[in-house]
Amino acid sequence: MSIDGIQCELWSNDVGSANGLDLSQKDCELEDAPIASEEGKKDKEMDKEERYWEQHARVNWLKNGDKNTSFFQKFTSQRRHTNRIRGLKRSDGLIATDRIEIGEITRDYFSDLFDSRGIDNLDHILSGVSCCINDSMNQSLTSTYSKEENKEALKGMGPTKASGSNGFPIVFYQKY
Repeated sequence: MSIDGIQCELWSNDVGSANGLDLSQKDCELEDAPIASEEGKKDKEMDKEERYWEQHARVNWLKNGDKNTSFFQKFTSQRRHTNRIRGLKRSDGLIATDRIEIGEITRDYFSDLFDSRGIDNLDHILSGVSCCINDSMNQSLTSTYSKEENKEALKGMGPTKASGSNGFPIVFYQKY
């Protein structure tokens, strides 16, 4: 089989080992083969350079990064400087750079974003929901509780569980 003018042999672990082929030898042959196009050469060089700078940055970080050194201080200062908001666009299209004005724009934006605009007609949303509670069930659900129902509910609650709005634990209501 030939790929971009490079002669390759198809093999699997079983076939390769039976024929005495060595995987590391094949890898070396492919790495040493000429690259077919200039783009391939550029890509390979860019990958090599990218790996170099990643390794260089990692060495710097491992050597100096975990200590409170001048390197670490410069690194965090640079990030803080890069991530700083220098200006925001106002509603009239101009850029605000004043710190107080930036704060006001931000507050107004998020207030408007999370402000309730009321509820419109929800019939289109509820049209797909079938009604399963009839009028008699609705009356039963909205009626006031009887003393017996309250006592039964109190007996069923854990005595040291959540306190009421006045701070008394449930055991107080169960005993008194």
